[in-house]
Parts: sequence; structure tokens; C-alpha cells
Amino acid sequence: MKTTIKSLFGWTLSLFSLMQLIACEKDTSVDPPPPATNQELRIQFAPASLSATQVDSAIVVFSKPGSPSVTKKLVAGNNVFSTTSEGISSGTWKAEWQIFTKKPNDPSTYARQHVFIQDMVFPLTAPRSVTAPSGDWNGGWLPRVHVHDAAKGFIYIVAMDFSDPYYAVFTKDQRKLRYLYLDRIAKQANATGSALVAAKSIERFSNFPASGVTDRQHFQSLTEEMRQKNWNRGEILIELLDTQDEESTFYYLYNKQ
Repeated sequence: MKTTIKSLFGWTLSLFSLMQLIACEKDTSVDPPPPATNQELRIQFAPASLSATQVDSAIVVFSKPGSPSVTKKLVAGNNVFSTTSEGISSGTWKAEWQIFTKKPNDPSTYARQHVFIQDMVFPLTAPRSVTAPSGDWNGGWLPRVHVHDAAKGFIYIVAMDFSDPYYAVFTKDQRKLRYLYLDRIAKQANATGSALVAAKSIERFSNFPASGVTDRQHFQSLTEEMRQKNWNRGEILIELLDTQDEESTFYYLYNKQ
């Protein structure tokens, strides 16, 4: 009788172990590891490009008709600035990569905002990477002069390439602009002088948003005019006045190389 009970107990234990094994195998097949969903977005720096140590910050701004824009701050790594595409809904978005450089030690030049624009279809099937610019006029990036007048409390960003209509002006401490004048001039220069190619200006006296001015429309006609014209020298003139009578004037002459 004892042998029978022992055999029965062993058979029951074996059956229980077998059921556990089957259950484990079933659980493994039903609950696989979740797939990775956040594809990486990165700006890659190379020996021939802008150095990552020259970069103050970088972002990528996504826009799509009918949807609020999404801004991603990129984090510095080893010769790369990166983020993920988490939070970007399905569809075709316009991505505007922006690199903000540090202020150069050379007092005769200024910091830059480099901009690269492309379409992206989400969800991504692979990481998306762009190569950092190698200069103002290389790599498909648009250069914008980026000036912080710390003494007067103004920040202005103005496109240098005439295919780019962008400009922006901001004030500090909730002060509002009272007057804005901006002139963009394209010239063709040679060893003996220069000739005017095209120019356009804007002058405003009121109705400034509290946050400042960001505009891509006013100089659009200048970008259209410049499509069929050659130029190699640009000039920018800005005059500003805020509601506390603080003034700022900026003139910049640069060559397209």
C-alpha cells in the first residue's frame, strides 16, 4: 500500500511540473517583449563639419497643417546631438532642425542659427540623422546671424541667405517694441566695387506682440526676386526702440563664400 501511494504521489508531482512547464511556454509566446517605438533623431558632427563644442544648443521643430507644432530639444553626446520621436503623431511633418552656436571669441563676427528643413513621415522605420553644416554656405543649411545685445536687452535673428525670408526680434523683461526698422541688401561685389542686386526693408511703429516679432512673410517677395539673380555680398541693418526708450542699432556686412 505504501508503494502505491508513493507511486501515485510521484506521478502527481510529475504531472504538476509538466503543467507548469506548459504554462510557462504558453506565457512566453503570448507576452513577447514590447517593440521599440521611439526612433532616434540626431545631428551628427564630423571632422569636416562644425564642431560640437561650438554648439550652445540644438532643437528640431515639427509642424503640420491642422496640428500644433512640436519642439524637441536635442541632448549633447559624443559628436552628436540627439532626441527621440516620442509624441509625434502619424503623418507627414515638416522638420526644422536648428543649431545655435556659441558667441565666437572674434568680436568682428557673431553667433549663428543654422537651419535645415526637410519632410519626415511618421512613424519612423529607422533613426533619422542629418550631418551638421561645415560652414555658413555648405551642407544645405541656411545661416542666420544671431545677435544678443545684452547691454540693451535685445535679441535679433536675421536670415543671411536670400532664399530665406526669416527674421525675429525679442526684448527682455516684458518690454515691448515701439519701433522696428530692418533692411536686407544683396550685392554683387568684385575687385573694384559692388553693385546693388536687390533690397527690401520693413518699418513698423506699433502693434508689436508682447513676445516680440517672428516673421517669414514680409521678405518672401525678396526671396522670389532673388531666385534668378546672383549675389556674393549681403548687408543687414536693424534699428530698434522699445517702450522704455532703449535703442539698439546693428549693421552687418558679410560675404557669401
